[in-house]
Formats: sequence, C-alpha cells, structure tokens
Amino acid sequence: MRRAFNGRLLLALVTCYLVISINYGVRYTYALLAPEMMSCLSFSNQDLGAMVSCFLLGFVLTSFVTGPLIDRWGAKRTIFAVFPLLGMGSILVGMTSSTVDGILSSFIAGVGASAGWSPVMVWSQKLCPERRGLMVGIMETGTKLCPFLIALAIPRIIPLFSWRGVWSLLGVMALLSILLVSVAHEPKAGGQDLKVKETRSASMGVIFRDRCTWLVGISYALSAFAIMVHATFYKAYLSRELMMGLDVSTLLYGLMSFSGFIGALSLPTLSDRIGRRPLIIACNAILVASLLGFLSSSSILGLTLLTVLIGVDFGAKWPLYAAFVKDLFDWEVAGRATALAGFFSGLGSLLAPYVGGLLADLCGSYKMSYTVGVAAGAIAIALIVAVPTGRLRKPYVA
Repeated sequence: MRRAFNGRLLLALVTCYLVISINYGVRYTYALLAPEMMSCLSFSNQDLGAMVSCFLLGFVLTSFVTGPLIDRWGAKRTIFAVFPLLGMGSILVGMTSSTVDGILSSFIAGVGASAGWSPVMVWSQKLCPERRGLMVGIMETGTKLCPFLIALAIPRIIPLFSWRGVWSLLGVMALLSILLVSVAHEPKAGGQDLKVKETRSASMGVIFRDRCTWLVGISYALSAFAIMVHATFYKAYLSRELMMGLDVSTLLYGLMSFSGFIGALSLPTLSDRIGRRPLIIACNAILVASLLGFLSSSSILGLTLLTVLIGVDFGAKWPLYAAFVKDLFDWEVAGRATALAGFFSGLGSLLAPYVGGLLADLCGSYKMSYTVGVAAGAIAIALIVAVPTGRLRKPYVA
C-alpha cells in the first residue's frame, strides 16, 4: 500500500511539474521566436509586444476566476477544465497571419495558462503538506527548465518545421498533458495548515490600505516590468542590434533560463537563514547592474556573464517576493495579500512587452527600452528599502 501511494505521489508530482513547465515554455517562446515571427509576418516590435501583453492579460484576468474554482472544484479539475485552452491557443498562434489573429490567439493561450500556475502550487502542496516550501521551489524550477530545453531545441526544429511547427508542437504537448492530469491523484484535503481562517470581514480592505502592501506591490510590479522587457526582447536585441547569429542568441537565452533554474533553488532557501528583504534588494541590484551591462557590452564573454547574473534574478525573484508577503502579514490574511501582490506582478509583466516594443519602434533601438527597465529596477530597490523593519518577522516563523 505504501509503495502504491508513493507511486501515486510521484505521478502527481510529475504531472504538476509537466503542467507548469509547458505553461512557462509557451510563455517565453514568444521571445525565443521573436526574430523569426517578425521577419515572416512583417510584425513590428510593438506588434509582437501586443501579443505577449494579451497573453499576460488573459493570464491575469482569468486568475481571478481560477482561484475560486480551485476552492470549489479542486486543483486537478480546474487544470482539466481550463489548461486545454493553452494548447488550443498555442496551435492558433502557429497559424497566425495577422496582428489581430496573433492577439486573439495569444489571449486564448493566456486564459489557459492561468490554470498552469496557482492550481499547480495548491496541488503540489497538498501532496506534501509537511514540505510545502520544497515543493514550491521545485515547481519554480520548471518555469526555467522548459524554456532552456526549448532554446536548445529551436535551432534544430525550425529548419524542419519552421517557427509555426514549434508553436504546434507546444500546443500538442499541452493537450496531451491533460491525459496525465486525468489519472493523477489529488488529495481531498491538504491538512489544517492549508486552510485560511476568516478572522476579519474587512481583511482585504485592511490589506489594501496597508502602506507595506503598496511598497512591496509597486516594487514587485516595477521589478517584473524590468525583467520582462529584457526577457521579451533579449534575443531580438542580440540578433538585430548587436548583429549576433540566431544560434548564439538562442543559446544565450537558454543560458539565462538555466541560471534561473539555479537561482530558484538556491536563493529562496538561503532567505530562510538571512531574511527575504536583503536578497530581494540584492536580486534587484543584480537586475539593474545587468541591464546597464547589456547597454554597454558587446563582447561574447561579457554578455555571457551578464546573462548568468540576470538569470539568477530571473529565477529567484518570484518566490522571494511571494515569501516576503508572508513575512509582513499573518496567515489569516496571507492568501489575500499574496493574491494582491500577484496582481501587481502581473500588471508589470503585462505592460512590459508592449511599452518596451513601442519604445523600440519609436527610437529605432532597444536601448531606450533597457534604460526604462534600469530606472524601474532602481525604484524597486528603493521601495523595498522603505519597508519598515518593525513589520518583518523571522522567515522561518509560521
């Protein structure tokens, strides 16, 4: 019986990891295929940015729906009902012939992507309630591993199937993953510690009026904006402005995802010892320094080092900010506070591709987009520094 349970546990964890990996693989394939898509479809940077923004818009808006669905139906049924839209949308992106087609297809994919994050986090924690932090950290690595593998595969797939084939392949993978979801095990209850107690009827209003909410939330939005400008146009910047070959620029993008994999495992774990705030400040400082470096460096060695550094921020930022919210608020309101922080992050991520693309088109260069990202990252640091230290608790306190 114990062996059977362990088998069910392993299958469920693999399913969760596959779902979140495919989700983020689709999300970052826009950047990986940016030069090919813009050349084939005669898209501007603004057109491509609009597609990415609409993907994120679908993700952000539908997240307000998937949250209640998880509580009512469970994570597994929520993924089963919503996640197929990611596969359908990806296939439609591969059939795009105009900006309108691309925007609508991306929005559909974004709606499906909303079931590839929160439900996975809830499901994985239910499976291992005594090691929830470890599970969330492992799931976070999936958001970096799949883009890295896709970056390695794209130079070999495009000559065979073109960029449209890449999108179709990702869509089919998303649809086939539903088969695993249908047979994987989800416990009906994850333990008493996963339940949120209703102690204050106006708790959301209390959080919304809290000064710390706005300091952390706006910092999160600006930091997300800065990294998403880079993540969206990084490959295009290397190939179109620095005139690097597509193979080199694709491999460097994959290196960023791989170093993000390491950052996602190491820094959130280290934050349990030294606190979340110092590491969030350090991550944003790395982000600002790296973006400045990209504006001034053109050597392969320098760009490789900068790619590794910004990849660490890319991997560690999201779990660090999410955990920092718990350091500021009690468990009774931690869920609401985290959801609001996630909204700020989604807003910054949503605006970045469009604003960055618009600035690149207006200025004829990606340098202004990167400069705005530097300013956003610097303000993000200042806002975290302004968080009152008296509000912080020990990171390991439940």
